[in-house]
Amino acid sequence: MKYFGLLIGGFILGFFCEKFFPTVKQYFSIKNAKVIYPPQHIGIIMDGNGRWAKKMNEKRTFGHRHSIPSVEASISTCIKYGVKFLTLYTFSTENWGRPKDEIDEIFNLINQYCQSEKNKIITNGIKINILGDMTRLPQDLQKNLNILINETKGNDKLILNICLNYSGRWDIVNACNEILKNKNTNKIDYEDFINALSTSGMPDPDIIIRTGGEKRISNFLSWQCAYSELFFLDKFWPDFNEKDLTKILLDYQKRDRRFGKLK
Repeated sequence: MKYFGLLIGGFILGFFCEKFFPTVKQYFSIKNAKVIYPPQHIGIIMDGNGRWAKKMNEKRTFGHRHSIPSVEASISTCIKYGVKFLTLYTFSTENWGRPKDEIDEIFNLINQYCQSEKNKIITNGIKINILGDMTRLPQDLQKNLNILINETKGNDKLILNICLNYSGRWDIVNACNEILKNKNTNKIDYEDFINALSTSGMPDPDIIIRTGGEKRISNFLSWQCAYSELFFLDKFWPDFNEKDLTKILLDYQKRDRRFGKLK
């Protein structure tokens, strides 16, 4: 019986180590690893708020409200590792097809965040940009966004691009229209086009992250993401945290980016 007990004990210990030790090992490897080569620009498709809420037996708006910590974790992690540009796909041109109460909740959350976190944003050296056509947004939201844009325009620790009423195709068409409007030409020059995009003066995103389990770009930075490294996560956006982003940064710095050339 003594040997049988030792055998059972060994089996249980082996099972425990096999099941849990990789997680512990992974935790310490991420905690102790160093991000030596951070990307300049990260874009995030923040997907899965509604499905996360459904899993909790709550309304979709519940998921949007609980997504704020993931936004803050992404911002703080970018600042921590020296990432200069973060672009968040917040509300697309296609999102107008969602229920009105959900749209109102999204805009209310953004409005509240602009007001309640303004001092923190300024203190942390964050510059706010809006990518997209703001004219369709609620007037009070436009007003508070413009205040935030103006009061953070001198900051340079992190450029935070918030995509509102944005889509990649809109960006391309808008750029072409701007060139045709401002230049007497029937031909669009490459450099003129790049400078007319909403991301003019910024590097293209090195990394595009999408949470929520879907594996597509969904009209996000369509031109700019031509050579982006793509990361698709199964977890929903409210579950995304600093450890997830750090893991992606560690993976990114191992990748050999050739941009179609030979090294």
